Amino acid sequence: MDVVKKLALVVAAAGTLAVQGVALAADGQVNFTGTMQTASCKVANAANGVVTVALGSIATTSFATVGAKSGEEVFSINLTGCPTGSKVNLRFSGLSDSTNVDLLAIATGTGTATGVAVGLSNDDGSALSLATNSNQVAADATGAATLGFRAYYQSTAATVGAGTASATAFFTLIYN
Repeated sequence: MDVVKKLALVVAAAGTLAVQGVALAADGQVNFTGTMQTASCKVANAANGVVTVALGSIATTSFATVGAKSGEEVFSINLTGCPTGSKVNLRFSGLSDSTNVDLLAIATGTGTATGVAVGLSNDDGSALSLATNSNQVAADATGAATLGFRAYYQSTAATVGAGTASATAFFTLIYN
């Protein structure tokens, strides 16, 4: 009888597992794909990983209306060591302005400017909101690529208050 009881337990356990398998049936599927690259681009014009853009000293009267822009400066992110022929762009992120989330917030504290934020655009002048991919460029035969941008102050209030006006953006390179 012991053999029969053991056999019955095995059959019952197998039946339970079969029922559990049905209970875990999937409603769909997600496939994850990608490519591992042997090399990635390196930022050539960053001192310790930081590119600094000086927007200068701008008069508060330069901002006649909300949304007015002033102090535009052209800058670039220069890349080297990219896989030849690869395409790359980037996405800026950072603390967004509370009035206009497309702009970078000015650092707060004693003596800081008010009613203004930092805006970004691609080198062709097209708007570049935070968390949006920039224009794409292709690496040349030497593995070099240059991503061009413009930065500027933009008023977010009817009156811009005097003070220091600094903001920080982070960027992530995107390979295609």
